[in-house]
Amino acid sequence: MSIVTTKPQLLSPSRLLSISNSDAGNSNTSSLQVIPSSSTSTIHQLNSNIWQLCIQLEGIACCAQALGHDFRPLLMTSLYPVLEKAGEETLLVSQAGLSSMWDISKACGYASLKELINENSDYLLNDISLNLQRLSQHPQAPRVLTVMLTHSDCSLLPLVGDIVQDVLTALDLSYECTAALFCSVLHALMKALARWFPSTCSRTSKSTSYRQRSSDQEDLSIRQFLLNYCKQKELAEGIGIEDDYNTEDQGNRSV
Repeated sequence: MSIVTTKPQLLSPSRLLSISNSDAGNSNTSSLQVIPSSSTSTIHQLNSNIWQLCIQLEGIACCAQALGHDFRPLLMTSLYPVLEKAGEETLLVSQAGLSSMWDISKACGYASLKELINENSDYLLNDISLNLQRLSQHPQAPRVLTVMLTHSDCSLLPLVGDIVQDVLTALDLSYECTAALFCSVLHALMKALARWFPSTCSRTSKSTSYRQRSSDQEDLSIRQFLLNYCKQKELAEGIGIEDDYNTEDQGNRSV
């Protein structure tokens, strides 16, 4: 069964034209250029892949609706790829993934996406941890964590500590290729923390000043943590060891 029907005579490669303004000043050159057939087939292939993913996601949702609570044992193998597609950059695929998550949640008796994720977070986080160690084979693993952080609550926080450390380690090892992806995960974590622990308005100046001091202390502790992290990283790479040795040697001589 064909999902989308087209007229070959209207969409043939020879009929597809693109407007180019690069030679607008040259009257001898036509401003209409024929798109190469290779580019056309690439566009068609991408569209075909997007529709296939959407149909597969809808199929998983339909299976969940048909099986109801009996679909729960299958979540161990089916929920991870659904969350992976819900974190896709392609809007149509991400919307299909999110819709599939809602359908699965309702079919399996979960009250919300938060409950769906929290009740199945153990093996989801285990798969993320394993796939982060094989990032070249599973480059979409950070997107699953982003979706979990977006649709869960603070009860997930104690479970993601090791995963965040894995993300930082993977970022150190492959920051040239995956910096943007991992930074988006850290950004999602910061937004989740702001959502889970919102600041409350103080009614007295005393509580306001106390909060300000606490905030300043927190800023200092975060700054000190980052400085210590950079120092430990430099020491692990052999940077600064000689300076520390010379400083210690001079101190011993002065004594």
